[in-house]
Amino acid sequence: MATFWTPYGPLTVATSKEFLAPSLIHPLGTDEYGRDVLSRLMAGADITLLASVGAVLIAGLIGIPAGLIAASRGGNTGELIMRGADLIYSFPALLAAITLVAAFGASTATATIAIGIASIPSFARVTRSAALSVLGTEYVLAARAYGRSPTAILRRHVIPNILPFIIVQASLLLSVTVLAVAALSYLGLGTPPPPPPGAGCWKTLRTISTRIRCSRSGRAWRSPSACWASTL
Repeated sequence: MATFWTPYGPLTVATSKEFLAPSLIHPLGTDEYGRDVLSRLMAGADITLLASVGAVLIAGLIGIPAGLIAASRGGNTGELIMRGADLIYSFPALLAAITLVAAFGASTATATIAIGIASIPSFARVTRSAALSVLGTEYVLAARAYGRSPTAILRRHVIPNILPFIIVQASLLLSVTVLAVAALSYLGLGTPPPPPPGAGCWKTLRTISTRIRCSRSGRAWRSPSACWASTL
């Protein structure tokens, strides 16, 4: 929604509206620069949710086919795929993000790709486990005896039966990726924040009393924390 509309500009500065309490005009109040907290929360949530959904899609588009191939082929092919998944799983997502940032720079796409790659084993393992249980059923054995190809068996019998497991895994992984995207952004490895207008000047002009007010004002973190807690 923030892509199309926010109550105020997320970067709009109003020096006369610093630390306003929640009201009808500013439902969540304003921050130390007079920026509307609700507008900034909407803009930040939009980016975080898009990055999280993108990471889940990357993980699913690679992990689900890998799990299906490992379950249907078995043997050395299945072992090779799952050992590759174990290798990815053993590589910390944060370290992967740092590597990608060093190569391509900090951005939303970098964080999305790093988290998506790190989440591939989750989909691969769940898909393989669920597919193996379906492939051992009697109706699949009957389909094989009837002469159906492995691809037809996967498409007609396996995928429809494992779809609920995949949906549950995707929903669980989405909440994890939301936290991961936020953590990477906090460390400076995610979406780089644009500097607010006049921030460079205000950084030198802010007084000690303003900083004390900023530290004592809980609105800067209470509203975002409550919204993300309800989302997760």
